Amino acid sequence: MRPYLAILVVLVGTALVPVLAENPLKNKTDALNIHTSVKSVPEHILRNGISNTNICGGVLTASSGTISYKNAAYIAANERCIWIIKPNSATGFTLNVATMGLQVQAGQTGITATCFYRRGFTAFSSVGISRVGTVSVPSTCHSLVITFYSGPSSYYSRGFSMSYTTRTGTSGASAGSKYYLLSSSQQQIRHPANADLEYSNNELTMFGFGPASNLYSSARKTLVTYMRDTIGGSCAERIHMYRFTPANGWASVSALCSDVEFKQWEDSEIMLVTFTSDGSGLGRGFHVIRTNLPL
Repeated sequence: MRPYLAILVVLVGTALVPVLAENPLKNKTDALNIHTSVKSVPEHILRNGISNTNICGGVLTASSGTISYKNAAYIAANERCIWIIKPNSATGFTLNVATMGLQVQAGQTGITATCFYRRGFTAFSSVGISRVGTVSVPSTCHSLVITFYSGPSSYYSRGFSMSYTTRTGTSGASAGSKYYLLSSSQQQIRHPANADLEYSNNELTMFGFGPASNLYSSARKTLVTYMRDTIGGSCAERIHMYRFTPANGWASVSALCSDVEFKQWEDSEIMLVTFTSDGSGLGRGFHVIRTNLPL
């Protein structure tokens, strides 16, 4: 057994606090000899006012906050950014756009707000964002994903800012749910992080994968590898893979149950893996690995 180093970024108020965790790798992945790390690229969360930032993507766990991306700057061509918003016990969100400098082009440049749900609900529901004002997101929403994308000819478009607040309740995903953005090659996450523990009931755990350098290129791909340890049978627990494209938004690629031990996906676009559990049984989880191609 070898220790590996996982670097997590925890958001506390507006401060970013790095948390260092060391856990043993177990089972098949001990033999992979892959440098492992977790690298989230967090967005600034501001409770008051709006600031400009060039940080693309992040995991937001505060109950309220503001995303401000290139608010007074020009965007670049072929950008891809994903923000996962998931405070504990979230059951819904209010989303308001304060500034919108994008020249939205269907299938080319825009922003999408997507609700993902824990087990027993619809898989996901999306709405496009094109102007300043309140965004009509579904009343039930366990995790809100903001996806920004730009086309090859996104000249003279500027960024945007939006704020959110969270509604909470007992029907939200469990506090054992985790949320990651894997942004560099050869990164590995084990869920749960402690191989001696089991995951929890009613989880919605998410893994986001943007393209290398957050820029789309058909010549580069992201390889996502799933390796099961143990998860509940009879499809009580499921792994879902989603893919985002500017033309079609988010779409389901595949769904895995406990009978699938190993699976790989590769794509040039943003990808998202979700894990949902019900209340009938537990297991020791799985591994997710990101590798950039070509190596």
